[in-house]
Amino acid sequence: MAKLSDEERKRILAKIKKLLALKEGAEKIGSEGEAYAAANGVHRLLTEYNLSMADVMGENGESKGPKIEQSEGVSYFSHFGLWKQKLMGIICKYNYCTSLVSPRTKQVVIVGQEDNIAVCHQLYDYLVKAFVRLAKERFQDYLERVKGIDRDIPMSVAKLMLGEKNVSEFFHSYYIGTNKGLVSNFESRQPTSEEPALVLSHQTAINEYMKKMDVKERRGTIDYSELNGNAWMDGYKDGKNINLDRQIGGEEQRKIDQQ
Repeated sequence: MAKLSDEERKRILAKIKKLLALKEGAEKIGSEGEAYAAANGVHRLLTEYNLSMADVMGENGESKGPKIEQSEGVSYFSHFGLWKQKLMGIICKYNYCTSLVSPRTKQVVIVGQEDNIAVCHQLYDYLVKAFVRLAKERFQDYLERVKGIDRDIPMSVAKLMLGEKNVSEFFHSYYIGTNKGLVSNFESRQPTSEEPALVLSHQTAINEYMKKMDVKERRGTIDYSELNGNAWMDGYKDGKNINLDRQIGGEEQRKIDQQ
């Protein structure tokens, strides 16, 4: 066969490493069928591209699982509570990563494999923009439907008419609802048979990384009192129904991660 380019070689080796990680995870949960399928995939790729296990071994002679690293900090500051912090935590949970919170800087750091970190970043940016836009639309609907007020009045006027506290409560409740709905959205997606082993493999590697780096998880506490029921339900529906598959974190990325 033709000689592999450096980029092609890197891609194939990365795929083999993922299959090795999948095999290891499957063995840990006693799934012999999944472990065999992963091992078969490794053998096929080694044969097809004329590679050997030496090509995928680390400096110490042992095959490497997921290569874990951490991202730069991402701000989760919001005038409406900790919803962005919780949003990133949800995204990370369902994309083979973990989020670490720094209350002092109001930033969250993603810990995981490089490609999965990229997925989390893109999904976070997409969902923040989408929910902020939808929140404004739902607030206008609320003004018209529930309060009988012109939906197109400026926000400053709405705050005078309803009170700034009530307006803030609406948005706070909406965003809490989106996070809850997003969990349902992720949970409704049909998992593959390989996913439990893959999750275990990544989580084991992340735990080892955090232990080595002496990093501990931190989480803020959301205030669930005095929620606006209309806003919460609107947020829940939007979180549950928002399209995730159009993003890199959708089905195409899941297929890549499961190879």
